[in-house]
Amino acid sequence: MNEPFSSTVLAGLIPGVTNITLEPGRLGNDEIVRWYLRAAAIDPNITLCLNDYNVLEGLDPVHRGYTTSLVQWMQARGARIDTLGLQAHFGQVIIGIPELNRRIDRVASLGLKLAVTEFDADTFDEPLQADYTRDVLTLVFSRPEFDQFLMWDSGRVRTGSPTARCTASTGTKNSTTARIKISSSTPGAPTTPASPPSPACARSAPSKARPKSPSPPPTAEPSWQSRPSPQPGTLSKSSRPTSARRISNFDGFVTGDDFDAFNLAFEAGTALADFNGDSFVTGDDFDAFVDAFEAGC
Repeated sequence: MNEPFSSTVLAGLIPGVTNITLEPGRLGNDEIVRWYLRAAAIDPNITLCLNDYNVLEGLDPVHRGYTTSLVQWMQARGARIDTLGLQAHFGQVIIGIPELNRRIDRVASLGLKLAVTEFDADTFDEPLQADYTRDVLTLVFSRPEFDQFLMWDSGRVRTGSPTARCTASTGTKNSTTARIKISSSTPGAPTTPASPPSPACARSAPSKARPKSPSPPPTAEPSWQSRPSPQPGTLSKSSRPTSARRISNFDGFVTGDDFDAFNLAFEAGTALADFNGDSFVTGDDFDAFVDAFEAGC
């Protein structure tokens, strides 16, 4: 089954998942279970997979939660799932390696084999693309749950974004993605996963370096509840937060609009994106903002 969260016409969305409204679909929720049971009956040796996006990538905890809940729901009804496919399309949002490892931990708790099925890093920053690809490969193959890793749009024939392929502007493959070798230990020998790699590339689109400036004198900052809101469509200096820890569109809700506002500031390298207040706009600010965004702060 591919992308069950968005492919809901036939089997809908299952009940009992936080922030998900039940959708029966045209054939009922149990139809997806029947597909797996029928496939296993026809070929008992077949590998049965479920593949979805926004499990490793993206900023959608509802989607991630639904995927794990769906697997458990199907298993409770007798469906056999052997492998969980994780698409891993990293584009506007580059997930830091520590957070990526935590997301893998969550799906690994299902006890299934895991596979990266559609990896790409969609960015104009080729060094970032190469570094991130290297770090993700290192993390994935340090973990015993994975035995597959598929590059998405890695050749010259393109079906997606022109910045997603792992080739340099000269047309030659980046050195870190030219060859992927999967080595295995002696059959039956226990596998000890390596420590996650350091997040050398846990950053987003490049911004121009800014000289470190002296910290301004401390000023009183209104709380989230008391901060005044500007008129719609404006962002006046007086209403702007004195610390980027409060960056948002100031509507009192934490939504995708707040992420868009931060991402614009981050890509421009402006002070609004200095989330940790160290006078530099780096991947640390991006990771800190993502943590706060997912927590709904």
